Amino acid sequence: MMLSLSLVSAVLVLVPVFALQPKEAGHYFHMEYICRFSRNNLNQVETFQQCLYDKVLVMLYNRPTITYTGYTQWTSDLANQWNRDTLKMQEITQKVDGICGHALALTKQLKLQRKQPYIKLQQVTPPNGRHSAMLQCSVYGFYPKQINVTWRRNGQKMTTGVISTQVMSDGHWNYQAHSQMVLSRGSEEKVSCVVEHASFTDPVEHHWDPSMSTSDQIQVAFGATFLVLGVIILIAGAIYFITKRMGPGYCSCACACNTLPLSDTKHVIQDEPS
Repeated sequence: MMLSLSLVSAVLVLVPVFALQPKEAGHYFHMEYICRFSRNNLNQVETFQQCLYDKVLVMLYNRPTITYTGYTQWTSDLANQWNRDTLKMQEITQKVDGICGHALALTKQLKLQRKQPYIKLQQVTPPNGRHSAMLQCSVYGFYPKQINVTWRRNGQKMTTGVISTQVMSDGHWNYQAHSQMVLSRGSEEKVSCVVEHASFTDPVEHHWDPSMSTSDQIQVAFGATFLVLGVIILIAGAIYFITKRMGPGYCSCACACNTLPLSDTKHVIQDEPS
């Protein structure tokens, strides 16, 4: 598989043989260089120079064969002429090699810029109530754009009941994607979301735990919060009640007596029987 990179697109002045009409006629000549790198080995590159006139390909230079090919009568004759011109072919070969050499360095840098995605697997409310339940696998903040999100049920790849969105930009030079799967209520099937991305050495699989749904988790969290709040209120009330009851001069035990003023303490001791 090859990666294509189109470079150095330029609008050039037309030569007289094209019989260019007045400017308002809008004729257009376009030249570009295309560098196609092997996905497995970037040093394997195929280079082309394309010449288009009014968006129609009229001539192509093929670096692997070091030849020009013309697609009109005139460009075909011109291609044959240039193919016999050794100096001309050396010049164009050096030019395209230099351009794709710069493109190779840029491509290697781009391939190094990889960011692993954050994966979230959750149960969601089905739209329009068409299904009993659905799982959603959301993948956030990854780069580069290419990603593959699939589902497995009991270890088998699922091909039906899956709804996937297109990869979208998140506005921060990263991407996000979402995939949904119809879930059968009450089933004991093992469901997982599998994400394949260039930032991973191997595919990452997230398993769905049906023991507690999102709504159950929210209810438990609220219950725990109110329980803690109730305990705090209970303790505060108990402290207030004890403090009110233990006013000045009150002594319920020997320990409490130590907290009384000195004059009151003497009074208590004098009243004790000898």
